[in-house]
Amino acid sequence: MSRCGIMSSLRYLVLSDPDIAFKVYVITPTHYLNEVTEKLFRLGIFEPIQQEVKEKELREIKEYIEFIDQAKLLYNEISSHIKQPTTIEITEIPIDTREGLRKIYRNLSPILSDIKILSNEISNMKKNLEILLLIKQLIEKILEKYPNVDTSMLNYRGSIYIIETFIASKQSINLIRSKALFTIAEIEVENYVATTILLTLKEYEELVKTLPKDVEMVNLMEKYGLISLNDVLSKLNIEIENLNQQISNASSRIEDIVKKNLTEIAMLKLLLDIEYKKIEVWRNILSSRYLTTLIGWISRSKMNSVMNALRGLPVYTTYEVDPNPPVDFNNLKPFKPFELITEMYGTPSPNEWDPTPLLTYSFILFFSLMFADIGYGIGLALAAKYILPKFVENPKALGFKRLQQVLYISSAGCIALGILSKSFFGSLLGSYLPIQPVLNYLDLISMIGFSITIGYVFVLISHLFAALKNFKLRDRGGFLSEVGIILVTLAGAQYLRQYLYSYFRANIPLIPIIYEYSLWISLIGIAAVIVGKVISLRGLGALLWLFDVVGIIGDIFSFIRIAGIGVGSALLAEIFNGFITSAFTIPNIVVGILAGIVMSFVLHLFNLANSAIGPFVHSLRLCLFEISSKFFEGFGRRVQPVKIVIEPIILGAIR
Repeated sequence: MSRCGIMSSLRYLVLSDPDIAFKVYVITPTHYLNEVTEKLFRLGIFEPIQQEVKEKELREIKEYIEFIDQAKLLYNEISSHIKQPTTIEITEIPIDTREGLRKIYRNLSPILSDIKILSNEISNMKKNLEILLLIKQLIEKILEKYPNVDTSMLNYRGSIYIIETFIASKQSINLIRSKALFTIAEIEVENYVATTILLTLKEYEELVKTLPKDVEMVNLMEKYGLISLNDVLSKLNIEIENLNQQISNASSRIEDIVKKNLTEIAMLKLLLDIEYKKIEVWRNILSSRYLTTLIGWISRSKMNSVMNALRGLPVYTTYEVDPNPPVDFNNLKPFKPFELITEMYGTPSPNEWDPTPLLTYSFILFFSLMFADIGYGIGLALAAKYILPKFVENPKALGFKRLQQVLYISSAGCIALGILSKSFFGSLLGSYLPIQPVLNYLDLISMIGFSITIGYVFVLISHLFAALKNFKLRDRGGFLSEVGIILVTLAGAQYLRQYLYSYFRANIPLIPIIYEYSLWISLIGIAAVIVGKVISLRGLGALLWLFDVVGIIGDIFSFIRIAGIGVGSALLAEIFNGFITSAFTIPNIVVGILAGIVMSFVLHLFNLANSAIGPFVHSLRLCLFEISSKFFEGFGRRVQPVKIVIEPIILGAIR
């Protein structure tokens, strides 16, 4: 995989691109409509659009029929050079047979051109060879009568008489014979006649003026000079041998070319057999116009599935890229359940990033921090599996299953952070864990500082993505504003770092070079925000920039809710643990143990039920309004395919 491909794949771990839908036209004979429609609906990936058939699609069908005829002609021509029967094993054919045909046609067209060039060369060489063999036979016949003659016996120019050698077709030879005073020698083969004749100069001049195009004069005197015919015969033998070798070489080259492309030639034949059956139907139907067109949206990634499902049916599919198409989510499998969170804010537009991967990490982290307890994590997973389904009409619905998956993954995060904070129903069982706690939920100030640090990092990341988005869209004002906010966030935090640590123990990461010039960088950042806002909003931007700069602090401090909810849940657990511990001190040991067990179950179940909603809601708020809102507009529309789904049927009134 190329470096760009690897980087693109890695980006899908943070932000993904939506799966843009194509407007697809499926044209089929009317009597095939039900079968085609059922296949599409069973796939569950086709959103139909009501629209009349266009002449454009009919024209495309006609053009495709013409293309198939051209491809058939190409196959016939190129396969004519296959001399021996050959069996080729085809194990797989393209899902999109039309595109596969076009690709093979593009590949084989220049190859056929090369073969034609070689074939023409062979044809010319064979013609020359036939003439040379004819001349050779003519010379041999002359030598039988006149053993010691030279080339003047074939070509002689005198003041009264002329000796000339002609090669002519059988239709034209009589004209030459009629002018001859004497025929020295003549050889006749299947297509040509070679003759050497004696004629007067006057007859020769008249003959030359009236010679047909299929008559050729052979001037061996000019070619070889005045030499004996025995020497000419030797030279002819060499030329004939060379021509035979050249013909053999050219034929071998054609065989090699065909041999190297046998698989593609076989694939061409197979695809033509498939498509030819369809276009024979189209030829008849186009004239009768008994056609139906299904028009709808299909996500780009699902196009192959459609081609595969409709293979073998007489359908013609084409598509176009719409300027404002619907989209579908295109996330890696682990992120699929968390598309629910993104959809609460909106659906990605075709040209913007889908924040689902980033929101996945964010939601799990925020929820786990607000609900960090091993026992509560286990309880949440059990509730999601056994209790939540009782409150919904269809527990097998995809949306509900994804909600369950979100809760399962989040509960795993709660268990992990519960271990780090040494919390298992608070200290009730957590005190027995043999680890040193990393997080102390009973220290409010430390948790506030930790929450501020998390908020600082996520707000900075959000504005970084916003800057990249505006750069991608070439929005100069928006890009400049976001760069300014990033500078203010980096430099301002460095400038205020010691105060944040003193009051909240917020350990903001230190960047030395920024810390040294934090005031100047902050001023440059503010200036960039002002200029960017003026570019985007004109005069109004000169006033509204202040809200963006001040809003950074509000956005960061909004993350304090992580500490508030997490500490509140932990404190309530500890208060309940105080009650439970006191129950175990009852003098009657049996009563004390039973009371403690009952109180542990009831009180912590209450805390679980009471505290679980807060982390869910506030994690959503942080994800949607403090992170994704910075760079995600969500004005797109999701593809809504028609599906044939088998699911439980609810009969009777729902009470």
